[in-house]
Amino acid sequence: MPCSTRPPARQRFVDLELTDAKGAEGFERFPVLPGEIRIGDRGYISCGGLRHVLDGGGDFLIRAGWNAFRLRQLITSLDGVAADDILALYRLRRQIELAFKRLKSLAGLDRLPARGAPLARAWIAAKLIIATLIGLTIEEFMDTPAVGAAIDTRPPSIWCVFHLALRQIIHLVWRVDPYPNFALADPALRRHLCDSPRKRRKQLSLAFTFR
Repeated sequence: MPCSTRPPARQRFVDLELTDAKGAEGFERFPVLPGEIRIGDRGYISCGGLRHVLDGGGDFLIRAGWNAFRLRQLITSLDGVAADDILALYRLRRQIELAFKRLKSLAGLDRLPARGAPLARAWIAAKLIIATLIGLTIEEFMDTPAVGAAIDTRPPSIWCVFHLALRQIIHLVWRVDPYPNFALADPALRRHLCDSPRKRRKQLSLAFTFR
């Protein structure tokens, strides 16, 4: 099972650990940097994990479950933050779910052709290495000044950038002819890789403010 930390604004994994079926997710798996905010679902509620975050100088935000009125209950160590901001911050956790959806839909992580444990680990590790390389490309694209300037009105389509980077990696591995060069800062390419203009602020643009 892959365990990871993934800052929503950076759109890439910064910590990865591949465990067996008995390995459980938890905040204590990875070191915490001062000022970090760790977001997790109710599976992350443990005294050891929460203490690990606080001892590292960070804060946590966790979904505790649903009450009788089907309202989401959140637990956080953040102090002096408005409830609406806490809820908006928790919604950024969906970026993790979207990241694994792209891995399954585009990179083939939804299937496991290897049956033995060593081969299975090698297969999954290779996919995660590819995901890390693609994440660096996405981060480079988001760091271009034009993308940052238009993040609120025309945010990048992470799906499109992921697909383009994946095709380039596959080409480099399996083909001998050179892959066409492209510059992420090229205006024509940027128009293709960004969503259409919109009035409603996209979740990704909110994540960008936490960089």
